[in-house]
Amino acid sequence: MRALRALGAMLALCFALALPAPAYAHASLVDTDPVPGAVLEQAPETVRLQFSESVAPARAVELVQPDGRALTVALRGGGKVVIAELPELPQRGTHVLSWRVVSSDGHTIRGSLPFSIGEPSAVVVSAAVDDDRAVLYTVLGVLLVVGALLAVGLAWSRTLLVHERARRRARRVLLAGAAVASAAVVARAVLVSREIDRVLASEVVAAVLVVLGAALLVAGAWRGWVEDGWAGARARAGAALLGGALVLGGLAAVGHSRAAEHPWLAGVATVLHAGAGAIWAGGVLALALGGGAALARFATRAWLALLVVTGAGVLLATTIYDSWSDLAETDHGRVLVLKVVLVAAAALLGLSQRLRLRGSDPAMPGAGGLRLEACLLVGVLVATGVLGEASPRPSDDAPLVVERAATHGDLEVRVRVAPARVGVNQVEVTVRDPRGAWVPLAAPATLTARHGESRVGGELHPVGETNLITTVLSDDGTWRLDLALPLSRYESPVLSVEVPIAP
Repeated sequence: MRALRALGAMLALCFALALPAPAYAHASLVDTDPVPGAVLEQAPETVRLQFSESVAPARAVELVQPDGRALTVALRGGGKVVIAELPELPQRGTHVLSWRVVSSDGHTIRGSLPFSIGEPSAVVVSAAVDDDRAVLYTVLGVLLVVGALLAVGLAWSRTLLVHERARRRARRVLLAGAAVASAAVVARAVLVSREIDRVLASEVVAAVLVVLGAALLVAGAWRGWVEDGWAGARARAGAALLGGALVLGGLAAVGHSRAAEHPWLAGVATVLHAGAGAIWAGGVLALALGGGAALARFATRAWLALLVVTGAGVLLATTIYDSWSDLAETDHGRVLVLKVVLVAAAALLGLSQRLRLRGSDPAMPGAGGLRLEACLLVGVLVATGVLGEASPRPSDDAPLVVERAATHGDLEVRVRVAPARVGVNQVEVTVRDPRGAWVPLAAPATLTARHGESRVGGELHPVGETNLITTVLSDDGTWRLDLALPLSRYESPVLSVEVPIAP
């Protein structure tokens, strides 16, 4: 019954990872000039991007012109504001700026900003998304986490290896994990520095900590499982403890915790979460390599590690998610759900192994079960690496323009709202006849936008074949737009459309 109660507590804590949480502080685009989807009479000389926290701009980005040709655009600035210096833009139509910056936690943030000169293009050509670069960062993140935590876990689980053959196997795995983690963190630092044309301090700190810690783990382990006296054993234990602490600190230096509202608290939680996970995964792997002879000694340690993993994970979740919906609407949330499922499965398997010990010889546990549990925990580490690179915010590549249509007789009225988010928005209204020809208005159209008690609006300004107004939509939710369209001196119908405004 005690084991069942522990399992129930573990499952409750696992699912608590998905509880709603207060806002987090990861970098995001909060304002632009011009606004996304803006229609301008003249070409702008610069584009201003403002973020929620300090970022480092990429060396160069692309601006795709209406004819599909791409121009290289330099970014300057830093802090919360980045400026794109635009070349002369002679073409009329929709241009798309594909921007890319690196946040303070070392993660790349990218998005697109469309704007039009004269009038929007019938077909908008966007810059190709650099998926290969994003995949490379994710692969490096997974290799870093898996290699680092397996090396730390095996170094801290050396007492579970009672046979020399198992010790030799574990040494080889530890060496491979340390080498992979060191190579991944250095490669990541080099890639980030090349992308922003300068060295990012957090990446350098992470690389130094991980490489130095991995060296200590290898130095302590290479002779650490061969008895040569009490003093030597203490030195090796100290090297393993210090090396593991350095590696975990390096992981925290490039994690999402750097961008949390309370980075020190999130950093401590990250170290505890990763350290306990290393103890659990490394211990199970050590038992699988050694046949599971020390399973009875490891059981209590494993349950304590699970409780720390879950408790620290809950604390980290409170710095990341706003609501339940983030678990389904973001890649980060979906990977976290998968991770929780893998943790629960590994815990159930570990519980079954512990129950088997009560009715059998403790020296003869199921080796197959240990290998399966080790595979599940490696899967947990892979998910952890993916979480470190995935953005916990909904994608900034979501549609930036909401379009609605209404009719008056045989006329079609098209309404475009950009970026359809709380703040400054541009409303564009176009009237066309059944043949698709532009219908000019006899006088300026007027807009009244309503949401609850909020009410804004004013006159629209004719620009080419469209009518424009820039207004502030202060709340998220569904806004009703009432448009008075003076088609002639005697006819001025009022048409209404509803548009969703995102936070």
